[in-house]
Amino acid sequence: MRFLSHRRALLSFALAAALFAMMLSRSATTSAQVEVNTCGQVYSGDVYLSADLDCSGFRDPIYIPEFEGKLIPPTFASTAVLIKHGGTLDLRGHTINVSGPATPGSEFGVACLFGNCKISNGAVTNALVHGVAGDRDVEIGNLTITNSGQEGLQANRRAVIVDSIVTGNAGDGVRAGRLAKLSGSTVSGNGENGVGARSIKLWDSIVTGNSTIGLCPSCPNACPDLRSRSRPRLYNSTCGRSLNVRYGCSGGWRRPVCTGD
Repeated sequence: MRFLSHRRALLSFALAAALFAMMLSRSATTSAQVEVNTCGQVYSGDVYLSADLDCSGFRDPIYIPEFEGKLIPPTFASTAVLIKHGGTLDLRGHTINVSGPATPGSEFGVACLFGNCKISNGAVTNALVHGVAGDRDVEIGNLTITNSGQEGLQANRRAVIVDSIVTGNAGDGVRAGRLAKLSGSTVSGNGENGVGARSIKLWDSIVTGNSTIGLCPSCPNACPDLRSRSRPRLYNSTCGRSLNVRYGCSGGWRRPVCTGD
């Protein structure tokens, strides 16, 4: 029964990943209708890039009407592209460069508020804080996230990463409040944890070589590649070291999960 449940889980996510890939391939000709060509704009629905977007030097906070009466001022941090109430961003092979070496730019590369979002087909680099962030579920596909000042991908609920690379970020590669699911993806060379979430599932993925800062800020050890409260589930995947956070800085599992456990 255990084998069958794992096989069903594998087939289920493989089907979901395939459907997500189909959606990404169709977005350029079907749903993506609004072009993104200016930094700091707010969008709802499906949008796309037709060229690289350089937001070096863009530092303006973004006015959010929904924050009136809740925040003073009613603004969100400087962001290259902000999506509200759900939507998709298809980069169409282009790059969002958030900052330059001599011209600091936005805190966030892509941010999603008040709804789930999907980001695909390109690269987000040099965000001062998070490369991609969302207050609910975030899905990325065929996306590279690099050189963020903190997390590469931050999702308050679920993070789904398909055919993507998350590397060279100063904090965690991926951090999710509830669940992180990776398929065909690589998370490596990040400063702190590779992937951190309550639950982690990997299909055909590699999460190794993280904790490039050395000792983790919260523990006198190197940060793990996988940091979770429940035992990570791996299917044809590789990780360097895992941590069971329920038992503190040296918490482990009854059976090893990663090669270095």
